[in-house]
Amino acid sequence: MTSYYAQAFKTGSFPVIAEDKVFVWARPHPKDASAPDHVPRPQFADLTDDFFWVVIFAKSPATAILHAPPPNLDSNSVDHNAAMIVDIPAGVHKLRYPLLPGRTMAVRLERSGNVDLDYRADGFVFNPSPNVYNFNAWVGWKTGS
Repeated sequence: MTSYYAQAFKTGSFPVIAEDKVFVWARPHPKDASAPDHVPRPQFADLTDDFFWVVIFAKSPATAILHAPPPNLDSNSVDHNAAMIVDIPAGVHKLRYPLLPGRTMAVRLERSGNVDLDYRADGFVFNPSPNVYNFNAWVGWKTGS
């Protein structure tokens, strides 16, 4: 993500987006979670929300689908009734979707009914009952074809 903005800063104009990319991040537990941690909750912990965030670099118009599937669900499955579906033009977009306890994060870009990019945050589960407080972000990304 930095290279896109660094090039804009250096040249005075934003570069053409030649390939799709998604960047996804979230905290691993709810902001109101109670943990039996000897370290207290950080100051200002309540200033956050329970969402995962996505920045999409789209090379052309697409349909973005954000959803929170169970971690063991087939990665090709999308519950369109629970998903957020947004038509986006080419460019950079920042979206968010509610984090759900026991679920992971997923983003899909489709064009003309074809899946051009499918990202699933394997290894991430939004844990409602953590053993320790962790307000660091879990971050992942993927480049499309």
